[in-house]
Amino acid sequence: MSKLTVKRSDITQMKTDAIVCPANIGLFEGAGICGDIFREAGADRMTDACDIIGRCEVGASVISEGFKLKCRYVIHTVGPQWVDGQHGENELMYKAYRSALDMAMQYDVHSISIPLLAVELYDYPKEESWRQGLQAAIDFQKETDYELDIQFVVPSESTRKLGREILDELTK
Repeated sequence: MSKLTVKRSDITQMKTDAIVCPANIGLFEGAGICGDIFREAGADRMTDACDIIGRCEVGASVISEGFKLKCRYVIHTVGPQWVDGQHGENELMYKAYRSALDMAMQYDVHSISIPLLAVELYDYPKEESWRQGLQAAIDFQKETDYELDIQFVVPSESTRKLGREILDELTK
């Protein structure tokens, strides 16, 4: 049976098969968690790998090697810019999280660490990102029989607590 957990930790230190990097469409080294992942992986090597891939559309994912990270793969996933919630943001966010999970299955990944997408630089509300990410994970588990340990990993206790509350609400 697949597991779904919410924890507080440094995503760059996770020993799962893959971690998700909150990416931009150009797959450039960004700020925040994206920058942390690039630096920990070896920024030059990660940049070279992303340059070969080229780009990634909003709501989609691409994959690279993990290089110096403790994971085998990095799944680069592009979440949407928050406007006002009336421009398809939630649909795109759900699609982004789901694309990362589908890519994990495609590459025989059985454990994945996922941060909140688009909350730092794209102004996405934390609660909404949590809802879309957790719902995508719940749906993935219901719709597939694939064994995938899904860990949502966030840096602060208050963000972890919010995620846990939303997970409890969605699984009632």
